[in-house]
Amino acid sequence: MTAVRFGVHGAVYVVQFSYDPAVIDLIKATVPHYARSWHPTAKAWTVEAGWARPLAAMLRRRGHVVAGIDDPTQHHHDTDPATWAQLVFQRVGPARAPLAYRLLSRVCHPDHGGDHQLQVELNRAFAELPSKRRTA
Repeated sequence: MTAVRFGVHGAVYVVQFSYDPAVIDLIKATVPHYARSWHPTAKAWTVEAGWARPLAAMLRRRGHVVAGIDDPTQHHHDTDPATWAQLVFQRVGPARAPLAYRLLSRVCHPDHGGDHQLQVELNRAFAELPSKRRTA
């Protein structure tokens, strides 16, 4: 996983990262040759603005850390303690939410050495799912 930094420079984005052949191949596969160029003295790529977001999305999908463009919003201000469980159910999808609930209950339930508050948060998040998502 490589950290890739995007910076706006006029009508193009400057893309910088530590040497990684996989990132270079991804740039070449995603951005057409006429919309990208390598600048050896700056050790940076420039990418036309219209191709920067698709490139950033592809880099993220491949597991690279991208900064400077479409940065994910931070939710540190979120005060809902059940957010973690809601995000798990959202991530696994409606078909797997019941299974995720059962598996997490084995870890979170106080009778099995878990934490009462975690189980309460898990129960609440599962109860908030639409009823068709709660049955398997």
